[in-house]
Amino acid sequence: MPVRPGYGAQIYYNGADWDARFWFPDVSEVRPGDHARSLVAFLSPEEHRGRMHPGLQFKIREGQREVGSGVVERVLAL
Repeated sequence: MPVRPGYGAQIYYNGADWDARFWFPDVSEVRPGDHARSLVAFLSPEEHRGRMHPGLQFKIREGQREVGSGVVERVLAL
């Protein structure tokens, strides 16, 4: 199923899942198999200070199911 801005899932990195919301500034939806630039807002931003950095690889999960992956390009604010 395609996802739209405000999509909620978990970011998995360093052995833990973190609840997050996703926005896609360049497209109105992302379909399975698409590549897209995303802005991510964590529901617990204070937990990520000093952990998030450019180059960090992560997985996008819905429960235990992996639905995507990515690499941090920039950290705007935590």
